Amino acid sequence: MSQRRDDARYYFEQLSAQCPSPSVPVSPSSTSAVLAQPALAPARTHLPQRAAVDEAGLTPNQLVAWSLFGVGGAAAVGSVIFGLAAQRAENDVERLAQHGVSYDDVVRPREDDGRLYQKYTWILAGGAVFCGGVGAALLLLDGDSKPAPPPVAVNVDPVGGFVGFDYRGTF
Repeated sequence: MSQRRDDARYYFEQLSAQCPSPSVPVSPSSTSAVLAQPALAPARTHLPQRAAVDEAGLTPNQLVAWSLFGVGGAAAVGSVIFGLAAQRAENDVERLAQHGVSYDDVVRPREDDGRLYQKYTWILAGGAVFCGGVGAALLLLDGDSKPAPPPVAVNVDPVGGFVGFDYRGTF
Protein backbone atom coordinates (compact mmCIF):
# COMPACT_ATOMS: atom_id res chain seq x y z
CA MET A 1 0.00 0.00 0.00
CA SER A 2 2.85 2.40 0.76
CA GLN A 3 4.31 1.74 -2.70
CA ARG A 4 1.05 2.92 -4.30
CA ARG A 5 1.02 5.97 -2.06
CA ASP A 6 4.61 6.82 -3.02
CA ASP A 7 3.77 6.36 -6.70
CA ALA A 8 0.77 8.64 -6.34
CA ARG A 9 2.83 11.32 -4.61
CA TYR A 10 5.46 11.09 -7.36
CA TYR A 11 2.85 11.48 -10.12
CA PHE A 12 1.17 14.30 -8.19
CA GLU A 13 4.44 16.18 -7.93
CA GLN A 14 5.16 15.61 -11.61
CA LEU A 15 1.74 16.90 -12.64
CA SER A 16 2.00 19.85 -10.25
CA ALA A 17 5.29 20.84 -11.86
CA GLN A 18 3.79 20.67 -15.36
CA CYS A 19 0.44 22.37 -14.64
CA PRO A 20 -0.03 26.03 -13.80
CA SER A 21 -0.51 26.80 -10.13
CA PRO A 22 -4.13 26.76 -8.93
CA SER A 23 -5.79 29.93 -7.73
CA VAL A 24 -6.53 28.20 -4.42
CA PRO A 25 -3.45 27.18 -2.46
CA VAL A 26 -3.05 23.45 -1.89
CA SER A 27 -2.27 22.38 1.63
CA PRO A 28 -0.48 19.13 2.53
CA SER A 29 -3.58 17.90 4.38
CA SER A 30 -5.73 18.26 1.26
CA THR A 31 -3.17 16.36 -0.84
CA SER A 32 -3.10 13.51 1.66
CA ALA A 33 -6.89 13.35 1.45
CA VAL A 34 -6.63 13.17 -2.32
CA LEU A 35 -3.90 10.55 -2.12
CA ALA A 36 -5.91 8.43 0.31
CA GLN A 37 -8.28 7.64 -2.50
CA PRO A 38 -7.35 4.75 -4.80
CA ALA A 39 -4.62 5.71 -7.22
CA LEU A 40 -5.47 5.78 -10.92
CA ALA A 41 -9.12 4.89 -10.35
CA PRO A 42 -11.08 5.18 -13.59
CA ALA A 43 -13.54 8.02 -13.73
CA ARG A 44 -17.18 6.99 -13.85
CA THR A 45 -19.06 8.40 -16.78
CA HIS A 46 -22.70 7.93 -17.61
CA LEU A 47 -22.94 5.56 -20.52
CA PRO A 48 -26.17 4.42 -22.13
CA GLN A 49 -27.37 1.13 -20.72
CA ARG A 50 -26.87 -1.76 -23.06
CA ALA A 51 -27.85 -5.34 -22.62
CA ALA A 52 -25.15 -7.55 -21.19
CA VAL A 53 -23.35 -9.65 -23.78
CA ASP A 54 -21.77 -13.00 -22.99
CA GLU A 55 -18.59 -14.40 -24.52
CA ALA A 56 -20.41 -15.64 -27.64
CA GLY A 57 -21.78 -12.16 -28.35
CA LEU A 58 -25.38 -12.99 -27.38
CA THR A 59 -27.61 -10.82 -25.23
CA PRO A 60 -29.64 -12.53 -22.48
CA ASN A 61 -32.80 -12.37 -24.62
CA GLN A 62 -31.02 -14.01 -27.55
CA LEU A 63 -29.54 -16.68 -25.31
CA VAL A 64 -32.95 -17.57 -23.84
CA ALA A 65 -34.62 -17.41 -27.26
CA TRP A 66 -32.16 -19.81 -28.87
CA SER A 67 -32.43 -22.12 -25.86
CA LEU A 68 -36.21 -22.12 -26.25
CA PHE A 69 -35.83 -22.90 -29.95
CA GLY A 70 -33.70 -25.90 -28.98
CA VAL A 71 -36.25 -27.12 -26.43
CA GLY A 72 -39.04 -26.54 -28.94
CA GLY A 73 -37.17 -28.51 -31.58
CA ALA A 74 -36.66 -31.41 -29.16
CA ALA A 75 -40.37 -31.29 -28.26
CA ALA A 76 -41.30 -31.37 -31.96
CA VAL A 77 -39.11 -34.42 -32.52
CA GLY A 78 -40.67 -36.10 -29.46
CA SER A 79 -44.13 -35.26 -30.78
CA VAL A 80 -43.34 -36.94 -34.10
CA ILE A 81 -41.98 -40.04 -32.32
CA PHE A 82 -45.06 -40.38 -30.12
CA GLY A 83 -47.31 -39.75 -33.15
CA LEU A 84 -45.65 -42.65 -34.94
CA ALA A 85 -46.02 -44.82 -31.83
CA ALA A 86 -49.74 -43.92 -31.62
CA GLN A 87 -50.19 -44.86 -35.29
CA ARG A 88 -48.43 -48.17 -34.72
CA ALA A 89 -50.66 -48.90 -31.70
CA GLU A 90 -53.75 -48.17 -33.79
CA ASN A 91 -52.52 -50.55 -36.50
CA ASP A 92 -51.88 -53.21 -33.85
CA VAL A 93 -55.44 -52.84 -32.53
CA GLU A 94 -56.85 -53.37 -36.01
CA ARG A 95 -54.58 -56.37 -36.55
CA LEU A 96 -55.35 -57.94 -33.16
CA ALA A 97 -59.12 -57.39 -33.24
CA GLN A 98 -60.13 -60.76 -34.65
CA HIS A 99 -62.76 -63.29 -33.84
CA GLY A 100 -61.75 -65.39 -30.88
CA VAL A 101 -59.23 -62.88 -29.40
CA SER A 102 -60.06 -61.61 -25.91
CA TYR A 103 -60.74 -57.87 -26.13
CA ASP A 104 -59.94 -57.12 -22.49
CA ASP A 105 -56.71 -59.10 -22.38
CA VAL A 106 -55.15 -58.34 -25.77
CA VAL A 107 -56.80 -55.44 -27.57
CA ARG A 108 -57.71 -53.00 -24.77
CA PRO A 109 -54.13 -52.55 -23.39
CA ARG A 110 -52.84 -51.72 -26.88
CA GLU A 111 -55.76 -49.35 -27.44
CA ASP A 112 -54.98 -47.58 -24.14
CA ASP A 113 -51.34 -47.27 -25.19
CA GLY A 114 -52.41 -45.61 -28.44
CA ARG A 115 -54.55 -43.04 -26.58
CA LEU A 116 -51.71 -42.27 -24.20
CA TYR A 117 -49.28 -41.78 -27.09
CA GLN A 118 -51.76 -39.42 -28.78
CA LYS A 119 -51.94 -37.32 -25.59
CA TYR A 120 -48.14 -37.14 -25.46
CA THR A 121 -48.10 -36.15 -29.13
CA TRP A 122 -50.43 -33.20 -28.56
CA ILE A 123 -48.69 -32.09 -25.35
CA LEU A 124 -45.27 -32.09 -26.99
CA ALA A 125 -46.60 -30.38 -30.14
CA GLY A 126 -48.14 -27.64 -27.97
CA GLY A 127 -44.86 -27.27 -26.07
CA ALA A 128 -42.95 -26.93 -29.34
CA VAL A 129 -45.30 -24.21 -30.59
CA PHE A 130 -45.14 -22.39 -27.24
CA CYS A 131 -41.33 -22.47 -27.08
CA GLY A 132 -41.05 -21.32 -30.69
CA GLY A 133 -43.47 -18.45 -30.11
CA VAL A 134 -41.81 -17.21 -26.93
CA GLY A 135 -38.37 -17.53 -28.53
CA ALA A 136 -39.49 -15.51 -31.54
CA ALA A 137 -41.02 -12.85 -29.27
CA LEU A 138 -37.77 -12.56 -27.32
CA LEU A 139 -35.78 -12.11 -30.51
CA LEU A 140 -38.20 -9.44 -31.70
CA LEU A 141 -38.04 -7.64 -28.33
CA ASP A 142 -34.25 -7.66 -28.44
CA GLY A 143 -34.13 -5.13 -31.28
CA ASP A 144 -33.28 -1.47 -30.75
CA SER A 145 -36.34 0.14 -29.18
CA LYS A 146 -35.26 3.73 -29.88
CA PRO A 147 -35.99 5.01 -33.37
CA ALA A 148 -33.05 6.29 -35.36
CA PRO A 149 -32.79 10.07 -35.46
CA PRO A 150 -33.49 11.77 -38.77
CA PRO A 151 -30.43 12.42 -40.93
CA VAL A 152 -30.96 16.21 -40.78
CA ALA A 153 -29.57 18.51 -38.07
CA VAL A 154 -30.03 22.22 -37.47
CA ASN A 155 -26.88 24.21 -36.72
CA VAL A 156 -27.24 27.54 -34.96
CA ASP A 157 -24.28 29.90 -34.55
CA PRO A 158 -25.34 32.70 -32.17
CA VAL A 159 -22.08 34.64 -32.66
CA GLY A 160 -22.32 34.91 -36.43
CA GLY A 161 -26.12 34.77 -36.58
CA PHE A 162 -26.04 31.72 -38.87
CA VAL A 163 -28.75 29.07 -38.96
CA GLY A 164 -28.12 26.15 -41.27
CA PHE A 165 -29.15 22.62 -42.01
CA ASP A 166 -26.67 19.80 -41.90
CA TYR A 167 -27.90 16.80 -43.85
CA ARG A 168 -25.09 14.55 -42.67
CA GLY A 169 -25.33 15.17 -38.92
CA THR A 170 -27.61 13.85 -36.25
CA PHE A 171 -29.33 15.55 -33.38
